[in-house]
Order: sequence, then C-alpha cells, then structure tokens
Amino acid sequence: MPQNKKRTVTKRSSTALRLVQAAVLAAVLVPLGSVAIESSTIYCDTGYGACSGTFSPTNTSNTWKFTDSIDGLLYTFTLSGQVSTAFTIAVDDRLTTQSAELANLAAFFGNSVCVPTRNPGSCGIFDVFGSDGFVSGLYDLEIAWFSNSDPLSQPQNAYILQSKNGFHPIWTNQLTAGFYFPNPTPTDPVVGGKGDSFSTFGVFTDNPIPEPTSLLLLGTGLGAAWYKRARRKRQSRNGPPPVS
Repeated sequence: MPQNKKRTVTKRSSTALRLVQAAVLAAVLVPLGSVAIESSTIYCDTGYGACSGTFSPTNTSNTWKFTDSIDGLLYTFTLSGQVSTAFTIAVDDRLTTQSAELANLAAFFGNSVCVPTRNPGSCGIFDVFGSDGFVSGLYDLEIAWFSNSDPLSQPQNAYILQSKNGFHPIWTNQLTAGFYFPNPTPTDPVVGGKGDSFSTFGVFTDNPIPEPTSLLLLGTGLGAAWYKRARRKRQSRNGPPPVS
C-alpha cells in the first residue's frame, strides 16, 4: 500500500471548512462534560492509491484530505466514533459520472444523481478498506467539498449512499442520521451520516429533472384533464344531451 504523501496545501484550502468540520464533530461526538477527542489528518494525492489512518482509544477521528498538484485540496473524508481497540483503515478516492452510475442506482435510488464534488460532471467516490474497532461498529462519516460551476455541486439536499459491491458499486442503502449544510462558508458544502460497516461511499442528491416516465405520466394526466374540461365546455354550449 502506498505511503501517505504529506505536504502543505494552501490553494483552495478553507479555514471555514475546517471549522465547520470541527464544530460538527464536536457536537456529535463530545457529550457535555467529556474530554475533547483527538484527531489526525492524512494528506493523500488523489488517484494514487489508498492512504492509511490508525485509530486508537486516544485518537477517535481521522480526516483524509485528498489533494492534487493543480487544485490543491479537493475534498475531505472524515471518520470518527468511540474506539474500543486500535485499528487501521485505508481510504481511496476515484472519479465517476452520473451516466456511469445510472445502472448502479436503478434498483434502489433511481431518482438520485451523484454530486459533482470534484469538478463539473465528475463525482468523487471513496473506497474504504479494513475492519473497524468502533464501539458497536458504529461510526460517523463526514464528506466536505468545494462547490464549482456545476449547480449540482451545491444542491438543496444531499446524502451519502453506500455500496457493498466494491469497485463496481450497486448503491444499496443511505447512511442514517444524515445532515447536510449546503453553504456554511458559504461555498464548502458538507454532508454526514452514521454507518456500521465499510465499503464504497458517494454523495448524491435528488434528480431535479423528471425522468422520461414521469414526464409521460404527467403529460397523460394533463391531456386527460384538458379533454374533460373541453367536453364540459361543449356540453354547456350545446345544452344537455337528448334523452333516449
């Protein structure tokens, strides 16, 4: 497994994005009167293999920051939760498109579209490898990204879908207890949820454009309503029909 490539990244990095992440994690994971959690940051060059992060009872939050040499920081992937034993998890990112995911969404989330978290038309998804030591297997997952010129990069709603089919994902469930902040900074959307197993994850939103079948049903309904209305008008002009 490739070693982590750590470096200082300034381009496109956002102090506000980090503050939002810290605030969300603190609200979710640190009850009143408890000690603050410790965390670590792993810098990963996007597209160059998985980066590993080790959890321990004193390190309950890891953030993978995916970067490249052109745009700097692209998006972040944060896992956290109460830890019972030390363990290591590796996270890898890759790109997909909505057209590539149509068949993978059809059975369970046919009205969903992937959020272009990388750039217009390109959606980042994340493969997570390794068994976990979170208490009860539960973890919190948070994904943050930079909005771009694609309107869908900052949608009105967003959620994290999970697939257990590996490199060819079939999206089968949505993380529970989800939250979404579309414009906290105001340009760094962040979405989160809870899960109990690792596999492949992606950020999705509801399709703002009706599917062809929906359009057909809508057109049929409007046509029937128009016909009934026109028939009533003709009857009112011509008087009641003759009685046989």
